[in-house]
Amino acid sequence: MRFRLLVMIALLHVSPMSLAAAILASDAFVIRLDGREYAMSGGSVLLSSTGVLTLQSPNALVDCRRANGQALVAGPGKIVYDGLGRFLYLQSPEFVIQDDALVLQSTTGDIACANGVASERLFDSSFE
Repeated sequence: MRFRLLVMIALLHVSPMSLAAAILASDAFVIRLDGREYAMSGGSVLLSSTGVLTLQSPNALVDCRRANGQALVAGPGKIVYDGLGRFLYLQSPEFVIQDDALVLQSTTGDIACANGVASERLFDSSFE
């Protein structure tokens, strides 16, 4: 089963006061962060003019940290990944949609969350 992010419809809710946008996905989609894949339900991701992406419930990443246990390094973008307001710094406030996934890169390149799968292991059993 392939996740289809291409059906995302960008709905801009831009006003002089808020300068925010929402990306709505009618189907399940994938977030690819630092070489790991995270399955998300259909839902929305909020984008602010300050470079912050916010995952909306029911979507969330779980127990995110650097692989080596060291502190996060600040960067120009952020992703708020759960309902408690926890966030990760991103290399850029911009994002790319590639191979049906929302692709993000952290400032350190080594973020791993508990609910992810390494991208190179997704089709180890040759099942697609």
